[in-house]
Order: sequence, then C-alpha cells, then structure tokens
Amino acid sequence: MFYVVEYKGQNAPGLFWSREPIFTIKDLRNKLSVIEDWKNPNIDELVIRKYKALQEIQVRDGYIGPMLETSKGSRDFGKVYKGGGHQYESLQRFVRDDVFIPSLDASDKGKKIERIEDFIKTLK
Repeated sequence: MFYVVEYKGQNAPGLFWSREPIFTIKDLRNKLSVIEDWKNPNIDELVIRKYKALQEIQVRDGYIGPMLETSKGSRDFGKVYKGGGHQYESLQRFVRDDVFIPSLDASDKGKKIERIEDFIKTLK
C-alpha cells in the first residue's frame, strides 16, 4: 500500500508516493518538501488517496531532503522546507488505463495499481 497527494480531478497517481498518509498542506510542505509549484491548492483541491500495487512496480526508495520554496507568489517564498519524510519515486508513469478504480471499472484485468476509493481526504 502507498499514499499519494494529488489533485482531486486527477485520474492516475503521479511519480512520488509515501508509506504514511499526509493530511495537511503544512505537512505536505514540511515533511515531504513539496513546493507550491508542484502541488498548488489554488489549481484544484488536494487530496490524499491510498493505492495498492497489482503488479510489481520499480521504485526508488528513500527519505526527502530539504527544499527551497521557489514558487513565485507563494507566501512561503524563500523558506526552506525541512523534509525528512519517506518517499517512493515510481520509475514508471501511470495513465488512467493502468489504474483500477472499483467505482468505475468492471475488472482489474491488465491494471497495474488499484485506487482504494473510500480513502479520500481533502488536505487543508
């Protein structure tokens, strides 16, 4: 199982995942060192979703270092986010056809990952 912070309207996870769920934008910034240009709540609602692998997925596995907020217009511009959280980086990009979404798909045949629909939380 892994967790992904993504835009609510997103239909496949991005490349960066975590072992632990993140429930606030503050933790997204400080623990995972995610700058606003990468995840901006003004573009769409940010949510945490839980996934599980249905096939083997190659990833890099490690801990996140500090990151300087360089997003123009960010109220935290110039701040260094501490990091320290765990992260997986997928070596494969996923598209909607790779993802089994139980509420939308009849079968997981040929799918690589499953989105566990009932675990959606909005980050605030």
